[in-house]
Amino acid sequence: MDTSSEEESDNDSLDEIYDEYNNFVFEPEEHSLTKFNIVLCEKYNILLHGPANKEMNNHYLTYTRFKQLNMDIINVFKVVSNTLQLEIAECIYLPSEHCVSIIKTVWIKIIQRKWKKIYKEGKLCISRRCNPNSLKYREIYGRWPNNCLNYPSLKGMMSNLSKTSLI
Repeated sequence: MDTSSEEESDNDSLDEIYDEYNNFVFEPEEHSLTKFNIVLCEKYNILLHGPANKEMNNHYLTYTRFKQLNMDIINVFKVVSNTLQLEIAECIYLPSEHCVSIIKTVWIKIIQRKWKKIYKEGKLCISRRCNPNSLKYREIYGRWPNNCLNYPSLKGMMSNLSKTSLI
């Protein structure tokens, strides 16, 4: 049996895996076309990562940036460390040349909660407007009753959030 042909086929399969990997993962120097990326990151911990300058405290170290969401590739990375978190983040380079992530996923969660609340209020308003008493009131006075007068909208949905409430 020819072992050189087996080694060539192994090398070919490794090349295919490497090519597939490159389709999904950014190289460290490679710039992204978008401001935000899907990243695997972990909170800087002096015990795990060693002592560094003070600018590293309270940052998330970027482990890998992804071009596309492919859970098969991501799960391979997560096997390496169970402390890695999958997040949407803006990646920046510090003067010390460490790549850190500014996590944006928390904002998506806030927006989702607000949207769910507005959607629920909208459904409640519609059900109140379907009430025969509300329809009769509108027929007589030309406007909806006070309990279903204002239909919620997305415009200004984040206006009640202040900087102090997020801290």
